[in-house]
Amino acid sequence: KTVHDVYGQFGKVIDQQLFELKMESTGTLRFLSYIQKVIERTERGGVFIVDEMSARLHPLLTKLIIDIFQSSDNTKAQLIFTTHDTSLLNKDQFRRDEVVFVDKNNRGESIAYPLSDLKIRDDATFNKDYLRGKYGSIPIIDYMVLFGGDQLG
Repeated sequence: KTVHDVYGQFGKVIDQQLFELKMESTGTLRFLSYIQKVIERTERGGVFIVDEMSARLHPLLTKLIIDIFQSSDNTKAQLIFTTHDTSLLNKDQFRRDEVVFVDKNNRGESIAYPLSDLKIRDDATFNKDYLRGKYGSIPIIDYMVLFGGDQLG
């Protein structure tokens, strides 16, 4: 169960209400599931692998999880994850060798390559350059096929 404050007319907490855990949002449930595994991995060691880690999570909660694994206190655990959240793609959060892109060739085969293999400027803004297509690994949309017309504005 979870506990939520109940507020009165003037914004003062007047009671607390118990809720079944299943009544929480999918993001809250996902975070609770993750944080339990994060604590377990950082205490016991091991690798935590997550596909689409940021799905249904607030970006600050995703960053919190990453920060826990990147903390100097963590000496036993590693995080490997996929995401489409470009706000995480920055040089303050990750070194170039910690970022790997996955792209599909024209035969549909996936090819993985680290950001450190690409020639980029020291002052590059990873997330903006990625969205501009400088690193590849972005969807190619054929607007003519999809909509029978020009690109959408």
